[in-house]
Amino acid sequence: MPKPHILILIDWFLPGYKAGGPIQSVRNLTLAMKEHFRFSILTTNTDEGSDEPYEGVVTNQWIAFDEHTDIYYCSHDQLSRQTIHDQIEARNPDYLYINSLFSLPFTIWPLQYVRGKKGNPQAVLAVRGMLHKGAISIKRWKKLAFIQSLKFTAVHKQLIWQATDEQELKDIKAFFGSSMKVRLSSNFPRQHQEKWQSLDKRPGEAKLVFHSRVSPKKNLDFLLPFLKGKDGVSLDIIGPMEDKEYVAQLKSLIEVHQIKARFLGPIPPQELQKKLANYHVSCLPTKGENFGHAIFEALLAGKPVWISDQTPWRDLEAKKVGWDISLSDVQAWTTVLDKIWNMDQAAYDDWSKTAWEYAKGVKESKETRESSIRLFQPIDL
Repeated sequence: MPKPHILILIDWFLPGYKAGGPIQSVRNLTLAMKEHFRFSILTTNTDEGSDEPYEGVVTNQWIAFDEHTDIYYCSHDQLSRQTIHDQIEARNPDYLYINSLFSLPFTIWPLQYVRGKKGNPQAVLAVRGMLHKGAISIKRWKKLAFIQSLKFTAVHKQLIWQATDEQELKDIKAFFGSSMKVRLSSNFPRQHQEKWQSLDKRPGEAKLVFHSRVSPKKNLDFLLPFLKGKDGVSLDIIGPMEDKEYVAQLKSLIEVHQIKARFLGPIPPQELQKKLANYHVSCLPTKGENFGHAIFEALLAGKPVWISDQTPWRDLEAKKVGWDISLSDVQAWTTVLDKIWNMDQAAYDDWSKTAWEYAKGVKESKETRESSIRLFQPIDL
């Protein structure tokens, strides 16, 4: 019996990496589920925020990405509704896997293709945290208008919606209606994990790292004032910096509070775990994540995480792998920094190794694999 064929639609993909989580989720899925599904990927030939095509990548034709996955890198001058529809027709997939809620070429145009059709291809839509209250608050009215226009077409009633946790399931039904066909299926985490290694840690020091998109949603401006006047604390900021105004705001805060901080820019994901080995704790005071690959990457490297409570990663202190704190509890953020700052070698090694072991358990979970299989099952329309 042939494997079901999934055509993945995503604005940016490897070798790009600046779009962060969705790229990682899709790649991890194709690697982990290759025994169950056949994959094709339709994407663009540039990284997010860049006009430069990937060097050495063949465009505007289907090529083999690996032995289980074909890919079509569309150049921007050829990107049109007709191109998207033609390539869907040419691949004749069982499922379309749409990886954005607010993309014209990779959400709206594919949905126009399936609108009103019964049978294949069935569309599965991953909203990627875009309905979370922290995400929807940014450019709110534009996003709400987009949602209303989608509902007006009634195509939302034909979709299989992917929710990565219970909160996202509630968000989908709140915006689109309680009758939506929503399936719980967590994002696939990275499977490769380096060996655990100790990092020197003395009381009175804390090497912190922020490794995510540098944008208002990630909320780094909230964290910076807590680092003021704390000797021995340093912060490296790793990630794309497309929002120039926000970066300027952060640099001003760093200067005003005299914080020891550096902007290192983005780094390829295959280099991240080795880079994270140089830090004690990973920080992400985000306004909302539906998964948070940056959080998992830190845990995978044996780094406790210091994050907001706006992610699925909860009760971390009880598990001795980090701290998830309400953004309204200012005192708690100060208290946690003191705990990190005061840790000695033995205490830090204990937290670090526990974080590494916790991540190992997450990546080996059978439930993630089984929920991905359930996600791509047919529904009656």
